Amino acid sequence: MNCPVCGEPMLPLMKDFARCPFDLLIACKSAAATTYEEEYFFEEYKKQYGRTYLDDKEFLQKRFRHRLHLLQKQNRFLAGKSILEIGSAAGFFLEIAEEQGFLAEGWEISRQMTLYAESQGRNVKQGSFIDLAESHIEQGLNPYDIVAMFYVLEHCPNQQKIWDLTAQLVRPGGFLLLALPSAMGPLYTFQRDKWIQTHPGDHFADYTPKSLRRVARRFGFLVRHVSSEGIHPSRFPGGKLPLLKNLYALFQKLVPFSDTMFSILQKKVL
Repeated sequence: MNCPVCGEPMLPLMKDFARCPFDLLIACKSAAATTYEEEYFFEEYKKQYGRTYLDDKEFLQKRFRHRLHLLQKQNRFLAGKSILEIGSAAGFFLEIAEEQGFLAEGWEISRQMTLYAESQGRNVKQGSFIDLAESHIEQGLNPYDIVAMFYVLEHCPNQQKIWDLTAQLVRPGGFLLLALPSAMGPLYTFQRDKWIQTHPGDHFADYTPKSLRRVARRFGFLVRHVSSEGIHPSRFPGGKLPLLKNLYALFQKLVPFSDTMFSILQKKVL
């Protein structure tokens, strides 16, 4: 198996998984693409989180506000700038971005979610990322000040192409916001068998903060921020004990040692 980013042979890691010795990216050999329509946002989402995607709006928007807060700590003069969300779903992030003064646009593969977002007044185009990105670039349209991808990158089999197109969509000096699973977290580290058993079948690639930095450099990005997205002390040894639970939670807030991470990347100015 070759690395989906650099194309070099990967080293066997464990059942169905291999690691790139250069980028440190983990790839899943058995991953398969799926469709992201009604059952994904309702049935599959509810199986994992106990409620549908639409019912989870309040929690999701609280997280979106926090991500934008972290971005504005990097650059406080971003109001009024253009922002594209790839995989914008129901448009919950776009709504928050508009409230904070951004010129927000979304690209979404699901027709149902696109129609819902449009009914709420959001500016969303329906189609695959590769088709929309290639059309945008071929038309010579302006790149965006900010591009956001939240739990999208890991679903893409051709990582190299996604990174290459994304880099062309971000203006020099602009930002790329990524939220994605992390293989540097308590589940992967302390419960490897469970990590393998629960690994989603449509996740082609797994990053760590270190591998993300290596891959980002290949495409002209510098990682400016990485933090734990999910705080789950119970996944640590003894993490249900009150004292350890509090210590682990504090540790995860200080260090990006989590099963999911949020990162802010900035495109280099040539």
